[in-house]
Amino acid sequence: MTTDICSGKSITSVLNSAAHIAHDRFAKGGFHLQVNVTSAELLRHAQQCPEEHEDLLIRISGYSDYFTRLDTQLQDALIART
Repeated sequence: MTTDICSGKSITSVLNSAAHIAHDRFAKGGFHLQVNVTSAELLRHAQQCPEEHEDLLIRISGYSDYFTRLDTQLQDALIART
C-alpha cells in the first residue's frame, strides 16, 4: 500500500478525502478550488536549502513561479497558508 508521506494515510484515503472536499465545495455553490499538494515542511526546507529545490514550482491564484525565486515575505505567507 502506498502512503502519503505527510499524513501517513493511504493514498486512496487521501484521494477520497480530497474528492469529498471538492464535491462539498461545489455542491454549496463554489466555483473554484485551489489544492496544495506539498507540505509546509517541504516549503520551509526549500527556504533553508534553495539550491536543493530550484525546480519547486508553485501556483498562486493563476500565477505560477518558482518558490525559491519569491521574496522571503511571500514565501512565509505561502507557508502560513499551507
